[in-house]
Amino acid sequence: MKVVDLEQRTPEWLQWRQEGVSATSCAVIMGHNLDKTPLELWKELVGLTTPPDLSVVPQVRRGQKFEPLALQMFEEKYGQLGLPICAESQEHPFIRASFDGLLGEGAPVEI
Repeated sequence: MKVVDLEQRTPEWLQWRQEGVSATSCAVIMGHNLDKTPLELWKELVGLTTPPDLSVVPQVRRGQKFEPLALQMFEEKYGQLGLPICAESQEHPFIRASFDGLLGEGAPVEI
């Protein structure tokens, strides 16, 4: 895993996510996402359609609002937690993930 120096939820981060396959895309690719088909994802990845703006979805907004509190509670229960990071595969750099945090031993945390 190679850490990528990006701040999450910035325009640069959104572009980086759109130029690869993110961890979020895995459920779609595997056919386990009820809201999007693999074909719809492919159209987004190649630029035929624009991804929907998820920032208006109430569940997404609530998750973003309470993420800092959830990370704080995780930290209190399990120990040190690093800052949110972005990373990509060294072997396949188009495979990407934005982690909510990183434990001391390098294990990612997803809230």
